[in-house]
Amino acid sequence: MVPSVAVVPAEYRVVPVTVTLVGTTKPYTRSSIAAEVAGIVEAMPVVEGQRVEAGTLVCQLRDDVRRMALEQAERRLGELGAQLAELEAGSRKEEIAAAAAELAEAQAIEEKWRLELVRISSLRERNSASDKEYNDTVAEEKAARQRSARAKAAYDLVLAGPRIEQIEQARYAVRAQEVAVRLLRYDLEQTRIRAPFSGAVSRRDTEVGQWLPAGGPVLELIELDRILVRVDVPESAVFALSAGDRITVIVEALDRTLEGVVERIVPQADERARTFPVDILLDNSAGRLKSGMFVRAIVPSGPAVESIIVPRDAIIQRAGAHYVVIVAPPPQGQGQMAVPVPVKLGASLGAWVAVSSTMLQPGVPVAIKGHDRVYGPQPVEPVPGQVDPPTAAASASTRPAATATAAAPR
Repeated sequence: MVPSVAVVPAEYRVVPVTVTLVGTTKPYTRSSIAAEVAGIVEAMPVVEGQRVEAGTLVCQLRDDVRRMALEQAERRLGELGAQLAELEAGSRKEEIAAAAAELAEAQAIEEKWRLELVRISSLRERNSASDKEYNDTVAEEKAARQRSARAKAAYDLVLAGPRIEQIEQARYAVRAQEVAVRLLRYDLEQTRIRAPFSGAVSRRDTEVGQWLPAGGPVLELIELDRILVRVDVPESAVFALSAGDRITVIVEALDRTLEGVVERIVPQADERARTFPVDILLDNSAGRLKSGMFVRAIVPSGPAVESIIVPRDAIIQRAGAHYVVIVAPPPQGQGQMAVPVPVKLGASLGAWVAVSSTMLQPGVPVAIKGHDRVYGPQPVEPVPGQVDPPTAAASASTRPAATATAAAPR
């Protein structure tokens, strides 16, 4: 039974000139995780190479002293809060009643001595009271008036309750203690050092039992869900690049060809080599790419030229080389033959990629599905395939397409 393959004709378009540059993969984020507070390392539950999710505990410092300090501060806060509540509640009704009773008693004694003074004064006018009796009565009446005034002031003070300044002072004390509690609670939380983002542990900088100063390194964490490829682009080619450009990246170790996006162009050149660092972003959700791998990137380097383009799905990478499978009738006989032909990759055009090959012409059907098992000429049944059109970076060419027969290998 003849296998079937989905085919799409190769096209001719005007695409940018490219240059192949060597590069190295690096983490999208690399961070040396540090301790915010000092302490003795009690546990290091992660090892080098382990993947951790954001928020995972990576280091635990001993926290006994901080827990006791927090408990002490919380109890002090409770004490200050109770004192504030007492002041805000004002005087109790029993205190007011006692002050009122003392005031009534003082007023009664005052009235008694006032009447006694009237009586003694009358007797003195008739020479029936001595000067001593009169003077003693005057003194007692005056003292009674002072005691009555003092009792009235005490009653008014109890009735008014604590002064506003006392209440505000107590409130400030409570607020200050609340801040102290939050600070101690925060310090306690910092004894549990957590991963700030998802990634892999690339290095441990401390061990259990070691003293870790504030700011001391704990471990290095790298994010590999996204990978950056750093290439050095010559100054003659950097002006053909823009952030967001799609770039073909060849990973020889994995025998794979990927598509990346220009993440950033560093505007500072290496003055010795006259090259500009460029970072290309690759998706690494499958986790196959590692940091420090050798890659090749095909980047635009100059004005546009006419070139053959094929769907990216048509590219097969084998032993570091790239191939497409063309489908055409053989020179003699019936049917269709699938033949792998080597190509050199060029500019990336979204779902398409520019290629160059002496055996490939525009209009020749190239396989995009079912061709991964074709290693040599073999009969196939071609069926039309579908693929998204090239990006706007490729403009149409006026050169006519070749026929499938003309492209057949001999």
